[in-house]
Formats: sequence, C-alpha cells, structure tokens
Amino acid sequence: MTKQEFQKKLGAQIAKLRKEKNLSQVEFSDLLDKEKQNINRLESGGTNPSSWLIYEISEVLGVHPNQIFDFISKKK
Repeated sequence: MTKQEFQKKLGAQIAKLRKEKNLSQVEFSDLLDKEKQNINRLESGGTNPSSWLIYEISEVLGVHPNQIFDFISKKK
C-alpha cells in the first residue's frame, strides 16, 4: 500500500465512522474545532493527520483509536 492509498483509506474510514454517528462534516468540524475544508481534505485522503488529531477524532466519535485503523486488517 502506498502512502496515498493509505491516506485515502484512512479518510474513507473516518468519513464512514462520522456518518455512522449521523454527523455532517460541518458538525464534525465544529466538534473538533477545525475548519470544514480541513475535514473535507482529511476525508478525501489529501492530508496525513497527526496522532493527536486521530485521538481527538476518536474521542469525538466515541470509538477506540484502533477502529479508525480497522481498514488495515481488511483485505479488499
């Protein structure tokens, strides 16, 4: 897996978890105190989030940080 593929899959996983919580990108960005454009970039795989941001995301979504990386163990 390349870095770009990893970022796209990570972004897709974050978007999936966000949608499962019925949060819009605007609501999610407000809860994270981030700009919506940054969330959009993250979910589309255009940025590599810091470990701290992953932790913040897991807290807002009420999931263990491991769930965010759940896509790694799934073969597609």
